[in-house]
Amino acid sequence: MVRLQIGDIIGYKPEVTSSWIAAMVKLGAKQRYTHVMLYLGNNEIIEAGEKGIGIRKLPTLNEEDFSVKRVNWTLSRTKKDKLKKVALSHLGQPYAFHQGLYLFLYKWFKNNKYVKWLLKILFKVDGKYFLNCSEFISRVYDEAVGVDLSLELHDFTAPDDIMESSLLKRIY
Repeated sequence: MVRLQIGDIIGYKPEVTSSWIAAMVKLGAKQRYTHVMLYLGNNEIIEAGEKGIGIRKLPTLNEEDFSVKRVNWTLSRTKKDKLKKVALSHLGQPYAFHQGLYLFLYKWFKNNKYVKWLLKILFKVDGKYFLNCSEFISRVYDEAVGVDLSLELHDFTAPDDIMESSLLKRIY
């Protein structure tokens, strides 16, 4: 297995989902990935999960369920430290359970300009207080490095938007 670095993004892409949130993301929002996490070093990740933003041990990675991506350029030690600091500044922020509905609506009605406009406003206001996993990763990279990893809207980011970003390369 490849050696992980601070700032690596781990995407979870299970065939079978074990939670209602993952099912909504995978089936309802048409996502390949159901969750993204940020590697902090020392075998730890930080993620926006059901209990809010928190740190836990790195899960056992296998290629069937996980993919690891890294930015296409070398992050300096200073940038890695800043990524970690910004990520840790969000600890305890609540998870955005209700944003699953927004994601569902967006993926099914993204060609409707009124739905897209409404959801963008809701996420802008909502994202100050609640974060989903992909929005958290996008925000950390934007605040720490000045890079928007999302493919569509910074404040409305799905796991696939992060994992399919042209700014990332697959390392595992």
